[in-house]
Amino acid sequence: MLSKLSFFSRDQELISLTFPNAIPHREQKDVAAELAGIWKAASKEEALTNLSAFKGKYRKRYPEAVRSLCEEEDHLLTFYAFPQVMHRYIRTTNAIESL
Repeated sequence: MLSKLSFFSRDQELISLTFPNAIPHREQKDVAAELAGIWKAASKEEALTNLSAFKGKYRKRYPEAVRSLCEEEDHLLTFYAFPQVMHRYIRTTNAIESL
């Protein structure tokens, strides 16, 4: 189970480092809000629905960003294997935020 945590932390960092380079600054806030809709969904099914919508909306405009997301898709949602009360602690790598 710990490997699932490390995958999520690694992939979340990868996405946060890759996306700013692939998306213009003026649109980063909107894109980040849509990404948060994936990470903060109540269920894995809802997250997959949000992810599909995100990919459909941005695939043509930002192919590199969507490609990066697709490559790590299997690992990005592994935290849903844990009880929902743990999701908040898993999603952050900041010890203070996880309290």
